[in-house]
Amino acid sequence: MKQSIDANLFQLIVEDAFICIAVFKRSDKECVYLNNSAKEILEIQDNRVSDLFELMQPKNNKGDYTLLNSELVEQEGYYQDVLVQKPGSFPIITDLSCRHLSEDVFLIMFRDMTNQKKLQREVLTKQEEIQSAFEELQSQNEDLKVLDKAKDRFVALTTHELKTPLSAMIATAEVIQMDLYDTKEELKGFISTIYNEGRHLLEIVNDILDFSKVQAGKMDLYIEELSPFTILSEHLENFQKMAEDKNVQLHLSDLKKEHLCYFDQLRLRQITANVINNAIKFTKEKTHVHISLTEHEKYLRISISDEGPGIDVAHQERVFNEFETVGNVNTHHKGTGLGMPISKRLIELMGGQISFDSKPDQGTTFHIDVPTTKVLDSENYRERPDFAQEVA
Repeated sequence: MKQSIDANLFQLIVEDAFICIAVFKRSDKECVYLNNSAKEILEIQDNRVSDLFELMQPKNNKGDYTLLNSELVEQEGYYQDVLVQKPGSFPIITDLSCRHLSEDVFLIMFRDMTNQKKLQREVLTKQEEIQSAFEELQSQNEDLKVLDKAKDRFVALTTHELKTPLSAMIATAEVIQMDLYDTKEELKGFISTIYNEGRHLLEIVNDILDFSKVQAGKMDLYIEELSPFTILSEHLENFQKMAEDKNVQLHLSDLKKEHLCYFDQLRLRQITANVINNAIKFTKEKTHVHISLTEHEKYLRISISDEGPGIDVAHQERVFNEFETVGNVNTHHKGTGLGMPISKRLIELMGGQISFDSKPDQGTTFHIDVPTTKVLDSENYRERPDFAQEVA
């Protein structure tokens, strides 16, 4: 009587065990027993599995998983990440143990780990995303620190740049107001000083305003199909005195025909003037600045070359960065340092690009590529309402 109770109790324990239990014959792999957990996990409708082969080797093994097969069950042991095929359904990931009960019977015990593995993958993915976001935040923080220092330098330079012409204008105006001049020629000289410093002050303000417009995406463009040759010819005349003062010769290559491309007259004039101005500033005395046009398949290239010291390799990637061209306030050339970043933004807004080649002690060549076809939305291609009124 006691043995019968123990056997019933043992059967009850096995039937309701949390772990899945399946018993098979070794000869033909026929299934002879499944407990309730195994039936539930495998979704067995008719309370039986014909043989082990129904649970074996799914068609696709995606991931680093072990496949349930004859070789695996012939070896006693505990295995993790074993794929067990649910009959008529999808495979599940299990932790699985094999035991040989006799020469012709073996036991498989397993736990369904599919949901746990899924959660592990999701946690790992989230951890990687958090790590990536943290690293990106760190990088952005470093960039912000660098940008903050650059902006501090920019504010210092801008303050200096604004103060210098204002001081000169005020001092000169005081001389005129107090009649501290002897001749009309001296008076004309003082007036000329006020005018020139005022123009320089306007250039600084325009740089700052243009940069703000570009940053805010509020720069209006009026792109037309024209030849840039007229603009370059005007620059040749307008920069002649500056070049002569530096003892530099300006050259514009002869063109057999006018090349047409799409650009905003005001903005291309601004870009090319900035590059030519820099070329004259930074080239050596008694050298040349060359301006040329070359036609390519999809764009017209304006090249402006100087024979200066070139741009140091360590600084080349910073040429077009906002605030990065700012040097020592007391030794830099006049300007805010925004000319090249503004030029880059403007030519890109027109569908073109700007680049440069530079070698130490051999000079620098800037290339301005202007599209020869329409590459922007149609609303950008229009005439400027009043081009004569060139308001930046």
